Amino acid sequence: MLKMKHLKFEMTLSFIIVATVIITCVELISFWWIKDMIETKVSETTVETLKQIDKNMNSIYGNSEDISKYTIANREVRSFLKLKESEFDQSTELLIRINEEYANLTNSKSFIAAINFFGNNNLKFESAGSSFVMDEDPISMEEVPDDGTYILTPTYRRYYYTLGEQYIMSFYRQIKDIYDFQNQLGILRIDISENVVNSIYKDIVLGQTGFFLLPIKMVL
Repeated sequence: MLKMKHLKFEMTLSFIIVATVIITCVELISFWWIKDMIETKVSETTVETLKQIDKNMNSIYGNSEDISKYTIANREVRSFLKLKESEFDQSTELLIRINEEYANLTNSKSFIAAINFFGNNNLKFESAGSSFVMDEDPISMEEVPDDGTYILTPTYRRYYYTLGEQYIMSFYRQIKDIYDFQNQLGILRIDISENVVNSIYKDIVLGQTGFFLLPIKMVL
């Protein structure tokens, strides 16, 4: 009788041990499976998020480039930048038309703080009025490529008399005469609002140690 009780105890203990091992293995397998599934899902979501950020940023850069091409091809802009000193009295009428045109353009693009061009004839147009750099200027006019490509500066502070202090990135490109590419008429500067750019990526969290780099200066 004692032997039967001992055997029954051993069988029960063995069952408990085996069951415990099986349950532990199942829990471990489930944990790692769920962990892998979550990591895969998070990775896929992160990749899609970064793709969307890249798409949005490229949209801003692409729109800026389109505006620069539009400006270079704009007949009134070219006429304004080709005026000689003896013809400066004609600049007021041209400026009125240009201002109306570019006011509509800047209002339709939320990322634009201002569109500006500075002629080699010393005439200039600034859609947001006069402004000045509050810190060190990130670029000089001499650095703008003469091969038709553009430069995008890092973020910096600029003060506008109509907008106040703004954090911006500036898109620079030479304005060439489309009928004489060797003839440089001036420099175009498109000021891009850093607030709009920041809204694209400010709420993105890539884990505890994750980060991404935003290109802030490039020549294309």
